[in-house]
Amino acid sequence: MAGRAEAASSHLRKLSDPRLIFVALREIAEGLAYTGDLEKAMETARAIPEPVQRMRANIAIAELLLEKRQLIEARRLGSEILDLSIRLRNVAERVLIVSSLAAKYVDAGDVAFGGEVLNGAARKLEGLLDGPVRDAAWATVARVRLTLGDQDGAAEALHRIEDERVRMRTIASGADGQTNFAGLKQTGRLSSSVVGLRYRVLALTEIARGHWVQGDRSSATLLLRRAEGMVEEIDSPFAGSYAFARISEGYVRFSLVEEAIRLADKIKDDDLRARTYWKLSRRLTTNGALAVAATLEERALETAAAATSTFDRAALLGSFAGDLAEAQRINLAQDTFERAIAESRKIKRGWWRVRVLARLARVKQTIERYGVALAAERHH
Repeated sequence: MAGRAEAASSHLRKLSDPRLIFVALREIAEGLAYTGDLEKAMETARAIPEPVQRMRANIAIAELLLEKRQLIEARRLGSEILDLSIRLRNVAERVLIVSSLAAKYVDAGDVAFGGEVLNGAARKLEGLLDGPVRDAAWATVARVRLTLGDQDGAAEALHRIEDERVRMRTIASGADGQTNFAGLKQTGRLSSSVVGLRYRVLALTEIARGHWVQGDRSSATLLLRRAEGMVEEIDSPFAGSYAFARISEGYVRFSLVEEAIRLADKIKDDDLRARTYWKLSRRLTTNGALAVAATLEERALETAAAATSTFDRAALLGSFAGDLAEAQRINLAQDTFERAIAESRKIKRGWWRVRVLARLARVKQTIERYGVALAAERHH
């Protein structure tokens, strides 16, 4: 790496745009850090006058210091990053970077420093106008507070996220990791922060998955049933179908196969229903329930072939053909692919035909690649 760094440095002299020089210096510093030459990495980072690129380089170095458990040096560099952040004119961007920095320290186990940085970021967020960067920062604050076990603080941060989709994704991201939900009472508090019904249903589904991963099977199942009971109240037919699909996938993950199939049958959207049957079939194949998996696979293919949209028929059959090839079921994959090609010829609009043919070209390559590999394996 040293040779490459020297070569990169020599190329810097050929650059005339200062912005390119700053980016190149940052990449050299990151490269030196990843190879373990932290001293040269920090020296290179200090040579970058532009604050954003210098901060990015320093954050990469700090991550390496945290991995090596060099906490004193990591804290010193973290303080330097905080000082640099003051130079950023965009306050929301500054807070997002700082809250993300806090997350790295907390995740690495330096809870004291990370928590202190996080609290400072949260205070800065209080007066900012709504917007995607502000929402992203509050989402980071919520996740880190959950990691720290501060469930009330996490719920407060979630309430401050304006965009329902961001809030739902934040709750979902906290479902599987190091976070701990304090039973259904806390889960209810978190999910109730999602105002839009469709997003609340999806949030409950993701939280149920988190409970299942953490071993709380009864709470997970109860949450899924609660989410299912709310779907009929969703105004949008597609959103309702999507919610049924996600809950169905949750049921099959929990080995509640009959429940999963019952919900899949309720999906009104052809594309979603076919894909859900297919996902259930793949999951059950992995679990060894081959008879039910075969039935659902056939149902998925039938649903795809009967879809109202010609584009959906071609795209679905093509997608399934690719999956079948990867499962080394080449004959069925080829037959399904030919059906997809036949459907693609019926598409009237050029743009849609181009789109589906581009997808089918990739599927054809997949079938050929796995077909050749399987033939070679059998030959040997």
